[in-house]
Amino acid sequence: RHRVAAHAMDVVAMIQDARATALGYWQSLPRNVRFFLVWMVFRILGGFIRSLFAKPARETPKKNVVECDTVESFESELAKAKAAKRAVVIDFTATWCGPCKRIAPMFADMSE
Repeated sequence: RHRVAAHAMDVVAMIQDARATALGYWQSLPRNVRFFLVWMVFRILGGFIRSLFAKPARETPKKNVVECDTVESFESELAKAKAAKRAVVIDFTATWCGPCKRIAPMFADMSE
């Protein structure tokens, strides 16, 4: 019984030591660095919380926009456009990119 209590006290002491060490390290950082780290944590948490409540993006009409997922399909579509002597606008985007999603309807309108 005493061994369990002693072991539990060791665990509590380790936790308190870790807390004191972390707090000491935190306080050793310059004030502006601590401010920046707190600001970053809140920005990340805010973005995560906003993403939980965000509406899914509406599907934009593609019109004459051609999407290519591979180099081969890109080269094929580019060759077709060159053969047809059509103007080509190339935009490299990412699925997670907010500005890319907002500009997609403008590219669709330009494609007509």
